[in-house]
Amino acid sequence: MVRKALMGEMRQFLRGKRIDPHPITSRTTVPELIDGAFLAYNGARLREAAQLFSERMLAEDVTIGISLSGALTPAGLGMSCIIPLIEAGFVDWIVSTGANLYHDTHSDAFYRKILFAPEFQREMGTAEFHYLIGAVIAERQRALGLSGRSLLVTAHEHGVPVYTSSPGDSSIGMNVAALAIEGCALKIDVSRDVNETAAIVLGAKRDGGKSAVLILGGGSPKNFLLQTEPQVQEVLGIEEKGHDYYVQFTDARVDTGGLSGATPSEAVSWGKVDPEKLPDTVVCYCDSTIALPLITAYALATHAPRKPKRLYERRDALMERLVGEYRKAHVYGPDGGFKPRR
Repeated sequence: MVRKALMGEMRQFLRGKRIDPHPITSRTTVPELIDGAFLAYNGARLREAAQLFSERMLAEDVTIGISLSGALTPAGLGMSCIIPLIEAGFVDWIVSTGANLYHDTHSDAFYRKILFAPEFQREMGTAEFHYLIGAVIAERQRALGLSGRSLLVTAHEHGVPVYTSSPGDSSIGMNVAALAIEGCALKIDVSRDVNETAAIVLGAKRDGGKSAVLILGGGSPKNFLLQTEPQVQEVLGIEEKGHDYYVQFTDARVDTGGLSGATPSEAVSWGKVDPEKLPDTVVCYCDSTIALPLITAYALATHAPRKPKRLYERRDALMERLVGEYRKAHVYGPDGGFKPRR
């Protein structure tokens, strides 16, 4: 009787999926490989990330933001992974380092030539700036008979807004600064970017959907992607709960205190992640150049394409909604400015 009782107690601790993989063969597909052989440690985390992305984040009512850190486009991941994901409707908006976008063209002469064009002689956010750049590169691609070569062209064609969290921190920003000396009137409105990205996330929630983030690396793009929720909740005073799904690939350590290594449980404290959705978060400690091709192949093989949300074309309407909710949450104070209704 005692032995049976002990065996019963042991079974309660052995309820996980049995590790009994099939041998890998020359016919094994990427989904079969990830589902069947990535069973422990960071392999298991990558499997969980791939399954979460494909099975839940790619639902039609989920708006997916992706952050790009490091030199991913010069490593070929723009053409091999990010462009196919955009074309499949699996990416709705992007925050990237300027370096990834510069290497889309890799030409100072290109920017020096086009930034004096009339359409650039004003103030604009980085989404509009990159959209206009994408239009110029698209014309060049057509003239050369090329396709599928440029991240900015693909984003332009599918209405995916592309933001840069630090516009001056790249060769693009350096050229913009240099041309300002020569009289170019282009100015980047970073406040527009902060509010516009917050409006995208708020719009996803207010339309009855969810917000998901796919974080490749860390750094400034990661925080800019996640700070949308604190901007809505803490700064603008609009009631919200945080992102619903969270997947990150990083090699940054938690114990050093850097934000690139910050986990979803830490993000909860800032309102970046809904505390009730922590089970729908995965951090995989893996180089993005390994993880992104695998998760791209997995998603394309296991999920049908989605209709693009074309958020770039909805930016003004989304901003109008954000401003409306901000005004409802505040009243004018006697000394000017808004005061919280609370």
